[in-house]
Amino acid sequence: MAHDARLWEARSRISEDLLRFVGTYSALVSDRITLFNVVDPDLPAEPPVDQRMRLRAKFEALASDAVRDAFDEWFKAVSDFFLSSPKTLRDARGRSELEEMRDRGRRVESLQNSIGELVRAELTTPRDVAPSGTDAGSLGGPLRLGRR
Repeated sequence: MAHDARLWEARSRISEDLLRFVGTYSALVSDRITLFNVVDPDLPAEPPVDQRMRLRAKFEALASDAVRDAFDEWFKAVSDFFLSSPKTLRDARGRSELEEMRDRGRRVESLQNSIGELVRAELTTPRDVAPSGTDAGSLGGPLRLGRR
């Protein structure tokens, strides 16, 4: 029982790190789209690959294949957003390019929500035993990022 509780604690800490990382960079994508129509903001930097690799190494042993795959897909979508989006409004080649940027942003948000759902499901499956006095589902509440 103590082993199950320690495993759940480790998984919940790593999941919190994962959701914070995904939320931070998803918010940059969202902010970029919002600001793009008002000013020519500097394009925020995409998530560093080394930071992604360190995070992925942390949850490699404890997360499911579905979470790892979803994270990799999210990271690819964020990288695509930063690589493919025009740097400034002046650089945009018409309305279609702006719409494509918004579509890429919506994909990032959708994948972020999917990761959150997968993590919550993993932390609340019957095989997980939350420490006494801890609600396994509570991690999804305050860490929930993105809109529904």
